[in-house]
Amino acid sequence: MKKMLHASLVAIIVLLATSVSAQQLPARHPANQSLRNEIVKQRLQQSIAQSETADPASTALPPLGAVPTNVDDSLALVALYNATNGGWWNTNSNWKETIVSLWKNVTVSNGRVTSLILENNNLVGEIPELIGNLTALKTLMLSGNQLSGTLPSTFWNLTSLENLKLSNNQLSGSIPDGISNLTNLKYLYLDNNLFTNNFPTTLGQLQDINELNISNNNFSGEFPSTISNINMIWLLKLSNNQFTGNILNNLTNHIFLMNIEIADNQFYGDIPNEFGNFEYLETFYVEDNAYTFSSIEPIFSWPNYSYISAALTYSPQADVGTGDTVTLAEGSPLRISITGYTPAAHDVFKWYHNDILLPAAVDSFFAIPAVAAGDSGNFRCEITNTVATALTLHSKNFRLEIGVSNTAPVANAGPDQTVDEGTLVTLNGTASSDADSDPLTYLWTAPAGITLSDNTLAQPTFTAPTVATSTTYKFSLVVNDGTVNSLPDIVVITVSNVNTAPVANAGSDQTVDEGTLVTLNGSASSDADSDPLTYEWTAPEGITLIDNTLAQPTFTAPTVATSTTYEFSLVVNDGTVNSLPDIVVITVNPTATVPPTLTIKNYTLPEAEVECFNAQQTITVTGTEGPVTFENNSVATLIAGQNIVFMPGFHAVAGSNVHAYISDVFCVPAPIMAQPEEKSALVDIEEDNNTLGSEEKSIKVFPNPSEGLVSIALSNYSEPALVNVYSLQGKSVASILVNATATIDLGHLQKGLYIVKVSSNDDMTTKKLMLK
Repeated sequence: MKKMLHASLVAIIVLLATSVSAQQLPARHPANQSLRNEIVKQRLQQSIAQSETADPASTALPPLGAVPTNVDDSLALVALYNATNGGWWNTNSNWKETIVSLWKNVTVSNGRVTSLILENNNLVGEIPELIGNLTALKTLMLSGNQLSGTLPSTFWNLTSLENLKLSNNQLSGSIPDGISNLTNLKYLYLDNNLFTNNFPTTLGQLQDINELNISNNNFSGEFPSTISNINMIWLLKLSNNQFTGNILNNLTNHIFLMNIEIADNQFYGDIPNEFGNFEYLETFYVEDNAYTFSSIEPIFSWPNYSYISAALTYSPQADVGTGDTVTLAEGSPLRISITGYTPAAHDVFKWYHNDILLPAAVDSFFAIPAVAAGDSGNFRCEITNTVATALTLHSKNFRLEIGVSNTAPVANAGPDQTVDEGTLVTLNGTASSDADSDPLTYLWTAPAGITLSDNTLAQPTFTAPTVATSTTYKFSLVVNDGTVNSLPDIVVITVSNVNTAPVANAGSDQTVDEGTLVTLNGSASSDADSDPLTYEWTAPEGITLIDNTLAQPTFTAPTVATSTTYEFSLVVNDGTVNSLPDIVVITVNPTATVPPTLTIKNYTLPEAEVECFNAQQTITVTGTEGPVTFENNSVATLIAGQNIVFMPGFHAVAGSNVHAYISDVFCVPAPIMAQPEEKSALVDIEEDNNTLGSEEKSIKVFPNPSEGLVSIALSNYSEPALVNVYSLQGKSVASILVNATATIDLGHLQKGLYIVKVSSNDDMTTKKLMLK
């Protein structure tokens, strides 16, 4: 029996091969016959697979050693059986009664379901979610049933599918991007269903597809241009959908196409002449789209036209033009053209007025020099072609209405203006006019970068932009009288650059000593326009600047008896205008003088104090002698009754009287090693023209050096004393009235040496204070 079946199958295959090669693929290109034979071979292999699946005996027993079918696969088939009314299938032999490999129309390989063919088998219902378990399925054919609903999301798990046919059902919904998972797919048939929306652009990832049939659905939008990414497609059927766009330009690389069927859509554009070199093209259906003769006429000159002529359909096509309506006054000229239509070389035009042929009108346009009342109505054109004779194109109706004579309005955008940048500018179209006194509407068009407050006003406004140089801007105005637009009128607005005055900055006020070289600083002056600046300083009388046109001129501070202020004025110029003057104040202080001779009696340096001496001083020491250690560890000896000068590294002996020149101030730090009874000895410092204070009075300033908080103690003063603290420049920095003791906070002062002056009614005493 098996041999008889095989013999019958071979006979069927031979007949099928003869039929396919003879009827579907005429061998008109011997040089490429091998490729055509390969295509026939692939189609025969599909038929063999279907025949082997269709004939197992319903009473066959499972073969010995048969591999059990995957449980998930079994559950998926049972779910499909239950969901689609399996008991009423036309053929359901062995289903759910024996092992899966013996179920009718099911093929199992190595325990996995690889083929399921249930075409025209009365399946009613929806495809279940468990269908996604069949991940080894290569062939799924469910065409010709009553399947409905959307494809489950798990459907796109069938990544082994090579052959998918769901034609002639009532399946609906969208095809998702997930179709790109089916990368092994070669044959995809979804035709004659209810699918909607755009076809996914991921189509281009199915690079092995050879046949695509999605005709007779409700797909819409532009067909994916990614079809150009597919390796080799020979059958494409998209007819009877709502696709738009210029699909044919995306097919020029598919030279093995045999069938192109895109009828009943909204495709438009050129039909590429590359198709004329497609050697296997047999069927070309493009009717019921929006193609015109300029695209269709060249087909008749293609090299392969004789092979496709029997299966070429291109008629009808969509109406052309836009179907306008216009109202004209009697006597006005009329010219009608077909908007958007490009005539072909062999077009023939016939014009109709109210469906009556106008024999003399044979051009691509129709004109009447002066319309009359009888010319009102509908005009249309029929276009035929002496080459593409099967098609007649129809224009949409153009309607003419004869009305009261209307004169087009005249736009007047106002006079040209010149304004400064940043100015609020008002355009003025109020001088626009209409001879018929119809009310006007306004439409202004501004240049790029400028936004009008409302471009439909007669007088819109805008802010003039910032410009580097004088710049012109053109604004256009069109007015409408309710019937027709005016010609545009142009107004030119010139925006001028506005110079901003610079700002002088004479720098910060300064306090300096007499004789100091002072630098003024105007470099912080600025100009908003970034123009280069020039400088002009004005000095007070008696002071000469070294070049008063510099940003930073200098001068030497004059000698002064007391602290004196000087005002300097700076004006800058940006090349156009001067700035306002800016003033800087320089305060000049006199240099403090130090008495050349200091008399020290019974000197013992108190603990935690510092005694400092300026350069070129002669010091007379009285009292007991004792060693003194200097900051740099040099040693000198104080000898009573002798005049000496301290100098680092110099050792004074009895009878010495020398002068040393030391820099700045030389300090003797505490403690000094001396006899215990002399630790509280009185220290008097005598200055020029000052009388030494009474030995009964004493002053103590401590701690010295100090970090800021200083205590002052007075002994044997009969009334309060005024205590002033001076810098070495002679500037008073603090003052306090002291009865017996007081504390003063000098922490805000800079570190260094200061003079403490204690004044009462009958004497004045000074002490030195070091802030650290």
